[in-house]
Amino acid sequence: MRELLKHGQETLNARLITTAQLVLQRYASQIPDAATYQSTIQDWRRRYGNITLRTTLTLGGPSDNREAGGIPLPVPKKAGAH
Repeated sequence: MRELLKHGQETLNARLITTAQLVLQRYASQIPDAATYQSTIQDWRRRYGNITLRTTLTLGGPSDNREAGGIPLPVPKKAGAH
């Protein structure tokens, strides 16, 4: 849990922070200073946001207007195009 939190803070990786949170929740009784780690995680989320972990592939649904397996990519507009 400490390593997940450390690397998550160094890389700003929300998935690592969330995983550290889940480990902390499960094993809080076995982790010394669990409340301090919880406070650190909450502070990180306040500063950088509580990121949703759903990938682009799971967004949308049946009403989504793209082919199965398609990923929407940002395409810059050409100058003067409407």
